[in-house]
Amino acid sequence: MIEVRNLNKTYKSFKLGNASFDLESGEITGLIGVNGAGKSTILRILIGLVKSESGEISIDGNKVLDLGEKLRVGFVSQELNIYSDQKMSALSAFVKDIYRKQWNDGLFRHYMNDVFALKDDLKIKELSTGMRVKFFLAMELAKKPECLLLDEVTSGLDPMIRDEVLDILQGIAQEDNIPVLMSSHITEDLEKIADKIIYIDSGRILLEDSVENIKKNYYRINEEELSKLGEETRALILDKGIKQHQYYVYDASGIENVEKAGSPALLSDVLSFLRRG
Repeated sequence: MIEVRNLNKTYKSFKLGNASFDLESGEITGLIGVNGAGKSTILRILIGLVKSESGEISIDGNKVLDLGEKLRVGFVSQELNIYSDQKMSALSAFVKDIYRKQWNDGLFRHYMNDVFALKDDLKIKELSTGMRVKFFLAMELAKKPECLLLDEVTSGLDPMIRDEVLDILQGIAQEDNIPVLMSSHITEDLEKIADKIIYIDSGRILLEDSVENIKKNYYRINEEELSKLGEETRALILDKGIKQHQYYVYDASGIENVEKAGSPALLSDVLSFLRRG
């Protein structure tokens, strides 16, 4: 388990303030927020590209300055066009040489040939976006990472390839029993595979909870359903909710002794509720 406590980083027009969260082994945690909310700052701190001004990171109770000191971190970002004139075989050989002590060539070939069905005689620029994601993921997994960090890796993929990649990521987390932190703005992807959600807005974490609890605690109800409720229940919902298009989204966790009306909210509903509320 990885524990992150009170990370702070200040830029000229942005501040990450006291970011705290946990990453559990075998689970996928979705990190979500609008562009500029702080997702990439958190990831860059975790992989050691950016130094936080304060805060602590602990791995199984042992404090470290960054994950790179004690933990092998796999990282795949949406920036997949590096070395675009290189063939996959040349780039993988280069990475293998750098990470020779932890590189597992058999594992790399397993993912390339058996899982992703990729041939490494193509240049990076000749690959589709989905093929690039799979190739870079295969290289990171060949390092046998103890934690996998993903930055918008499903962005730009067509729905079928996205589902395929999501299934692979879920299998990796469970079979290898490693924590996966997946930054994304595609809420439906996270609803499919995430065990937990971290929602960040303007450098502040507004929500850290399991997907199961989120679905239990947040509801949506349309105007027609709302009009059929008793006056007390309707007043509670209107007081604790916001109008989102043709329905109301509300936090049902604080409504006691009243049946939760409507249906569980979508993750996108919840995030809008938190941002506007």
